[in-house]
Amino acid sequence: MIPLRLKSIRYTQPTLTTPERPVTPMARLIPDDVAERNQGPWPDTERTTLNKLAVALSAEYTVFHGIHWARIDQANPVYGEIDFIVMNRHGRLLAIEQKDAPVTVVRNELMVHNYNDTKPKSVLTQVSPT
Repeated sequence: MIPLRLKSIRYTQPTLTTPERPVTPMARLIPDDVAERNQGPWPDTERTTLNKLAVALSAEYTVFHGIHWARIDQANPVYGEIDFIVMNRHGRLLAIEQKDAPVTVVRNELMVHNYNDTKPKSVLTQVSPT
């Protein structure tokens, strides 16, 4: 196993406001109640990320949180969840799967090592709808 080390990237939101097109400096959240500190079953780290996305992105962005998906794989249902999907006003999407546990690469696949699991789990299997 090769440990994967990710660096934190500092992002500064460009100013999109013009006199002709003022922009409110806060992204729209869906569902909108997850920004509340005590709402939902999400970890505090996901709430922190959600709040940072909401404040850092302008109103031209929508942030979806806790998106569940399902598919059939050889007649067996498979379920998953993606933590965040960020959509801009043009409909372009960015999917974010947040991991709060060590992530490694095993045979060219990202694996997460949750503390309460005996075996690592594939990140791709969790987020891939196909």
